[in-house]
Amino acid sequence: MKDIPIIFVNNGNPDYFRYVVKQAGASNPDAQIYLIGDRENSNIGIGQHYFIDAFSTSAKAFETVYQHLSSNSYEFEIRCFKRWFVIRDFVRDKGLEYFLCLDSDVLLFCDVRDVFNNFLEYDFTISRGHSPHVTLFHTESLEVFCNYLLSLYTKPDYLERLRMFYQNFIDNNKEGGVCDMTAFGR
Repeated sequence: MKDIPIIFVNNGNPDYFRYVVKQAGASNPDAQIYLIGDRENSNIGIGQHYFIDAFSTSAKAFETVYQHLSSNSYEFEIRCFKRWFVIRDFVRDKGLEYFLCLDSDVLLFCDVRDVFNNFLEYDFTISRGHSPHVTLFHTESLEVFCNYLLSLYTKPDYLERLRMFYQNFIDNNKEGGVCDMTAFGR
């Protein structure tokens, strides 16, 4: 059975976050837990903390091509997209093959080896066809996904589809728009 590291990417230190990381550690006492964050969450004391800025080169490059197509704030959406590039740079640096990414508001109550070793033959996992709040990735698949994210904003036909997708929200007077989950679902 393969060990599967757990990765969190989070800016700030909301009240619940310490409990999320603590629960991941309690359910997975032998797992490597990595927190890629900032000064505010550097003292959680569970897992290994790394500063997000050290792994942001690709994320900053993505930010130069990103076009905001959502009623959500720019800051929120760009952070969601950029985390995949941060994780990619991090797993490259650490030489990880497989890893589990958890959103910072997800409580984990299982040993990831018991559940996710069953999915190692797949490129990645998502929930409900589009949600990456608990995602097992193979490093090569994350490379492909990050390249796809770049192409969404640099290839005119892809970008036009994103604009049409967002226009549908506007035309129907709905909140939302293009987010990282859109890329997983398309």
